[in-house]
Amino acid sequence: MTAVFVHGVPETGRIWDGVRELVPGSISLGLPGFGRPTPEGFSATKDAYAEWLEQRLRQVDGPIDLVGHDWGSLLALRIASATSVPLRSWAADIVSCYQPDYVWHAAARTWQTPGEGEAALADATAAPPDSPKSFPGRLRNLAVPPALAEEIGAANDETMNTCILALYRSSVPNLHADWGADLPAARRAPGLVVIPTADPFNDPVLSGRTAETAGARVVRPEGLGHAWMAQDPRTAADLLREFWASVPS
Repeated sequence: MTAVFVHGVPETGRIWDGVRELVPGSISLGLPGFGRPTPEGFSATKDAYAEWLEQRLRQVDGPIDLVGHDWGSLLALRIASATSVPLRSWAADIVSCYQPDYVWHAAARTWQTPGEGEAALADATAAPPDSPKSFPGRLRNLAVPPALAEEIGAANDETMNTCILALYRSSVPNLHADWGADLPAARRAPGLVVIPTADPFNDPVLSGRTAETAGARVVRPEGLGHAWMAQDPRTAADLLREFWASVPS
């Protein structure tokens, strides 16, 4: 079995470094445009990212324990529910986005608005790293350790901003509209939905509904926030290993 980690937006695969040190043999897949170039002609829509992830996962020796965070979790759940990638299990957070009554958070709504999104991201990119408006500053506000926040935030550039805008604008009004009907098929592999109790971007009630539809168990790490895997890597690794131990080989 191979554990494969997928990061969120706007982040890089380094967000999983602390957990991966505790999970030998694991793999981190970096999304195109987030600290790495995009393939020629890549549209950066949600479907383009899902197709890219499916292709990459088919190159991994399976079965796979797929773990996503933020947008990485939304894509992981899409893989679990709409592809034949050989998964042993999947784990995801912030899956409230799959519910029909989900409303995107304020930053996402700004990025989805032409003109406003471009201006907001340009301002964040231009802000000094010690500013709370910068990408490193936003990560620090989510309890990412300062050195890691600075390293991840340094990957922000025009390519990343372009991908952020395309991704979020392809996801209006929410993921339920295009992907929700396939959600029950995620039951083909055991699933885990992580609902950190201090995550300001997640709706725990809606995430619980998604978990129920997808046949997933739920874990609620107390006191951890959106960047739970970077905030407390050992707790994150422990809850994942406990889940994997319960999955049939």
